[in-house]
Amino acid sequence: MGLLSRAAQEKSSQISNEKKGGLLAKASFQTESATSFQQWAKNNSFEHCGIFMPVSGMMVMMHAYQIDTNTIASSISSKVFWNKKLPENNKWYTYSNAESEFKDFLQFFDQSTAKHISSLSFLKFEYNGDFNVLMIFNTNSKFKPSDCSASFIESIVRDNKFSQISNQETCESLKHVKVQKRLVELPLEQIIKTAIENFELPEAKIKKCIITCIYEELFYILSNALDCNNICKYLDIYNIRLVLTVSEDTDNILLLSHIALLFSNIIPGLKPDSLKFIHSNSTDNIKEVQNFVN
Repeated sequence: MGLLSRAAQEKSSQISNEKKGGLLAKASFQTESATSFQQWAKNNSFEHCGIFMPVSGMMVMMHAYQIDTNTIASSISSKVFWNKKLPENNKWYTYSNAESEFKDFLQFFDQSTAKHISSLSFLKFEYNGDFNVLMIFNTNSKFKPSDCSASFIESIVRDNKFSQISNQETCESLKHVKVQKRLVELPLEQIIKTAIENFELPEAKIKKCIITCIYEELFYILSNALDCNNICKYLDIYNIRLVLTVSEDTDNILLLSHIALLFSNIIPGLKPDSLKFIHSNSTDNIKEVQNFVN
C-alpha cells in the first residue's frame, strides 16, 4: 500500500542524500510552487534547513526540514545574537567547520549532530516588519548559495500550506481501490512532549511553536511516504488521521513500526511501542471515509 515499502525507501533516501554533499554545493534554487517549506527544501536537494522566526521577543525555529527535535528545541535565541552575527539583510553568510565563527552556532546542535556538520549557511531577510533567518547545513560539502532572492523565501514562509490537502479529490480516487480502507487516528502528543521534556522552554507560546514545528515535520514525512491511494489528514498539532489501503491481515503493530522508522531521524531513538492508534476500523464505504477525513 505504499507505507510498508516506502518507509524503508525513505530512510534509505535520507541516508543517501546525506552522502551526496555535491548536490547541495551545486544547488540552483527551484522556484516552482511548493505546498510546504519541506517540499521546497526537498525540491532544492537540501540536506537540512530551517527558518528562525520571532516569537515573544526571541528567535525560534518555526519550520524545519530533516532537523531533529533536539536542534529544534535548542533553537531559542536572541535577536541581538542574530543581528551581531548576521549584520546585513539579504546577504549569505557561510562558515565551514574550520572557521572560528562556526563555533558560535554550535549551541543549536547536540554533540552527535555538530561533529558531522561540514558547513553552515545563513540568510537574514525582512519579513512582516521584522526579520527571519534561513539556516542551511550539510555534512559533506560546503554550500555555495546561488542567486536566491529574499522575497522568494518570504513567499515560501508566507504561503506554507502543509496542513491543506485535497481530501475530497483523494476520496474520489479511492472509489476505484478495491481493498478495504483502514481508518486510523495517530496521536503524536506524547512522543513530541517526551522528545523535548529535558529542554527548558521559557514560556507557553514558545513551547507551542516548538511543538508545531516538530509536528509539521513529522506530518510532512508521513504524508510524503504515502501514495495517492492513501490519505494523511492534518487534525490538530497533536493528531493525524490516516486512511490506509492495506489488506485485512496487515497488523497495526507492523504499520506503527514502519511509521516509527520514518520518524526516527527526527526523534532519535523512537521506539514503535511509543506510537499507538486511538481509532482503528476498516471500511469499503466511501462516505464513511469522507466523514472521517472531513
